Parts: sequence; structure tokens; C-alpha cells
Amino acid sequence: MNNKRIIVSLLIDNGDLVKGTKFKNHKYIGDPVNTVRIFNDKEVDELIILDKSASINGINYELINKITDEAFVPLSYGGGITTIEEIQKILSIGCEKIILNSVIFRNMDLIKDAGNLFGSQSVVLKIDVKKINNQYFIFVNNGTENINILLEDFLVKLNKYDFGELIISSIDLEGTYLGYDYKLYDFLSKKIYFPLIGDGGAGSLDDIQKLFEKTNLRACSVGSLFIFFGKNKAVLPNYPSSEIKDKISL
Repeated sequence: MNNKRIIVSLLIDNGDLVKGTKFKNHKYIGDPVNTVRIFNDKEVDELIILDKSASINGINYELINKITDEAFVPLSYGGGITTIEEIQKILSIGCEKIILNSVIFRNMDLIKDAGNLFGSQSVVLKIDVKKINNQYFIFVNNGTENINILLEDFLVKLNKYDFGELIISSIDLEGTYLGYDYKLYDFLSKKIYFPLIGDGGAGSLDDIQKLFEKTNLRACSVGSLFIFFGKNKAVLPNYPSSEIKDKISL
């Protein structure tokens, strides 16, 4: 049985679906609700919805509700979450998991409190990293602010917490089509006990296969590759058939 997941990650800004490169230069590419409907029809393994504007404008519950109405696959939401009440509302709307990012560096107790109330499996953490002088530093606020904390050091703290999964996003590779940071994920998968999701850099199905072959990861997150299609990068949501996906995930 294939238990590896190829997750589609979608980024929202002020209600629009957007895409950028290295967490910058985001451009409008479509309507998120319609895009979710298309991916649902393609029976993707899972969907991640990240709202980069929610930390400023507040969580758009109306949009989340419209998205969950179209998604009959597992759905995770991240963006602007700071309280237990917000988590409860998002889960009640129909999201299976919530994703905590910048907030965990201000309030790590939220990880524990959310896990105790809603189950650790519903709590996903996301850490955005950038390689500087051969070391990985953590960035927050949509990858704009270096908080001068080394990823390796922070993971020691995380080992004390119980949560579902951890997404490690490469700022350097996001949207570049250059492939995943295989050495990073291989190193991390041997160092920490919780499940990892690789994110940033997938440029082909071969890159996904390499991630599964070269590391112990059992899940990856993909954006541009499944949003754009062809040499001209036309906006055309796509996803491998079940037959092709099973071959990739062997």
C-alpha cells in the first residue's frame, strides 16, 4: 500500500491565489475556490492553504468556508492563527489540520494547548529557512525577517512537544524548479522523530521521486509544478494520475 503523500500547496493573498519565487514577487494567478475545486476533482492526496495576508487582515473565515465546501480531500490551513479560539473555528469549518508558523516563536505553548484540545495530529508546524554561510536560519513573517535562530537549535526545543507534522520550507528554492534540498531533509529525517514534509523547489516529478528515494520523508509539498504547466508556464492546475503517483511513491 502506498502511504506517501504528494500534497498541493496553495498561497492566498487578499483573497486571491498568488505565486512567487523565493517568497517574493507574488503575482495573481487565479481564484482559490475554483482552483481547489479543480484539485479536488483530480483527487489530490491533500491540500494546504496558506494565507500570507491573514496576519495583517485577519483570518478570512468566509473564504475558508467556501474552500472547504469544494474540498473533499484532507485540507490544512495556515495563516494568521494566534489563539485557541481561532483554531477551533477553523477546524469546525471543515479543515482537518491547522498550520502554525511565526506564532510558535512567540508562543510555543499554543502547540501544546492545541494538541491537548484537538489532538496532536491536527497540529502542523511550518518553519521557513534560508541557508546562510552553510547554516540554516529561521525566518518569520512570510520569510521576510531573520530571527537569528538556527534551525538545528530550535528543533531541539521542538522535540519536547507533541504535534502531527513539521513542514520545512526552503526559501532559497521555493518556486525555482531546481529540486528539493535533499541533503537538508536527509539530515533532518535522521535527527528528529516527528514526521517531516519537504517544501520548496520541486521542478519535476523526478524531483519528488528523488526526495522519497534519498530521504526518509513520506510527504512533500508542491506549488508551482502543479499550478503551472508546460514550457511557457501557463496557469493550468495539474496533478499526476494515480498510476503515475504510485510509481513515484514506491
